[in-house]
Formats: sequence, C-alpha cells, structure tokens
Amino acid sequence: MEEIFVETAKDESADIQLQYAVLCTADPQVSDPVLSKVYSLLVIMTCGKCETETVFVYDISRTRDRALEITRVMCDNTVTPCTVKEILDDIL
Repeated sequence: MEEIFVETAKDESADIQLQYAVLCTADPQVSDPVLSKVYSLLVIMTCGKCETETVFVYDISRTRDRALEITRVMCDNTVTPCTVKEILDDIL
C-alpha cells in the first residue's frame, strides 16, 4: 500500500482537525497494470484532545489525478467522516 497524499484542515472554532489521505493499492483480479491501481480515501477527524472518528472508502477512483481532485474537494470543504459518503455520491 502506498500513501500518496495527505492534507490537513482545521476548524479552530469547533476544535476539529481533519486529515485526508489517499491510499493506492493493487487489485489482484485485474491484470492491466494501470487499471489495477485502486485509490481509496481515509478521513480522520480529531475533536478536542481525544475523540476521533474515521472513515475509509475503498476505490474512489482508478486514476491518481481524479483521486487527488476528489480529496482536495473534501479538504477544501472540511468534509467530516460522517458526511464523506454522501459527498462522494454527489461527486461521483
């Protein structure tokens, strides 16, 4: 597994820190080396000093550029783990 992008967003007024990571893995059932790359999204939200919420979404894209574009939209809009799937539904 390869981590290719990590971005952090903060909402100081709510004491929230969000971390967005794009992870690249290979789909063993696809023989094409380009199409076998699977880009997934990990979002980690930390509230205060100890409360954490995470979500992992497998296969948001099969291209690096599109996965990074999606992740930047998430970060720019400080999307939290509980709303990631709904936002992805709108984007995809």
